[in-house]
Amino acid sequence: MARARLALLPAILAFCRCRLLGKRLKSRADLERYQQKRLRHWLKRDVPRVAAYAGDRVQNLTDLPVISKAELMTAFHRYNRLNLTAGAGWAHFAAKTQPDGFYIGASTGTSGNRGLYVISDAERAAWLGTMLAKALPRFPFERARVAIVLAQDAALYRQPGRGGLITLRFFDLNEGLASLPDRLEAYRPDTIVAPPKVLRHLAGLARSYAVKRLFSGAEVMDQTDRQAIRAGFGVEPGEIYMATEGLFAVTCPQGRLHLAEDVMHFHFEPGPEGSGLVIPVISDFSRKTQIMARYRMNDLLRLSDRPCACGSPLRVVEEVVGRADDLLDFPSDTRGLVTVTPDVIRNAVLDASRDIQDFRAEQTGENRLRVLLPDDLPQAAVEAVRQALTRLFARLEIAPDVIIERCHLEPPLEKLRRVRRLFTGGA
Repeated sequence: MARARLALLPAILAFCRCRLLGKRLKSRADLERYQQKRLRHWLKRDVPRVAAYAGDRVQNLTDLPVISKAELMTAFHRYNRLNLTAGAGWAHFAAKTQPDGFYIGASTGTSGNRGLYVISDAERAAWLGTMLAKALPRFPFERARVAIVLAQDAALYRQPGRGGLITLRFFDLNEGLASLPDRLEAYRPDTIVAPPKVLRHLAGLARSYAVKRLFSGAEVMDQTDRQAIRAGFGVEPGEIYMATEGLFAVTCPQGRLHLAEDVMHFHFEPGPEGSGLVIPVISDFSRKTQIMARYRMNDLLRLSDRPCACGSPLRVVEEVVGRADDLLDFPSDTRGLVTVTPDVIRNAVLDASRDIQDFRAEQTGENRLRVLLPDDLPQAAVEAVRQALTRLFARLEIAPDVIIERCHLEPPLEKLRRVRRLFTGGA
């Protein structure tokens, strides 16, 4: 009980700090001054305490190299203060054991390369406090009963605070979707956080969920997902953008996705030429156990240049497009190798016909694209997809072989990626 009370304090402090900053930071200049102050302290006090940066006199973020996931995992012990090797971390994870006062977790590994992370109990509590401050604008003046539905270990979400003003319950997707509706109905949540495929599944059932808030997480939410979820629940779904590396963005009350720049610094590298997309390089100045400094993410974002009506200076993400792993490359007689981003394929297929509610598109060869459509889709819609892709590829001056198949499309247990690169050759 004493440890639970101790762990609750960082959550309360993080919650209060996030709310106070929301009132204090009125402009980008305010935000940048705050970030620079936190970064200076972090670079001086915390970053040099891991072996990777020990002895370095770091004045600015740009003094540090940009690192990738592969580099981090290869020398995992050099980036955390426990000197924990990746092998030891995976052993803890497999045995479901934890070093005293710390938590070890892992990503789902949808790209075939699972990520590992280690945080302290205090950091875990602070993460929860920050997320609650951003996702529940009326808390603590309004009680919250939150259901978190993910295919991931539950320990990260088992925090102090059950009962009273807030109750959290984790629902493991590894137990399957069949029993989930009954379990949710018995729990009676007012807030559900789940992948869009799960929210769509629940929205299509004749069940009574008296929810006030819905958040999509863990996967890209397409417009067809959003429309189906909104229609089924009568609630506009928001988004929580987070990953192994941290909490990146949360939807504000105005429905726009704001980066968590009050706990993390973002630098952006350009995505594929002409796409308007960016790849985030993150530095999480709220973490001290495992240092994430100048860490290149594998995501593709479309940033907005429109200010938000909520008044927050935190940058707005127009769309989380997908993963850089899923950029498709096709040869062109006139342009060399042409890169096609996931959103371009996704929009072409979904815009081809209103009958299309789901699909998969996979690059299976150097110049081959396989498109899987629902088995009950009308033939006219299938032909509309073929024509839409033909027009798209003609504009891009490429001519991949397009193979369209109809089959039963079951939501996968792992993260749903509707557009995927399966071909490992080429660029």
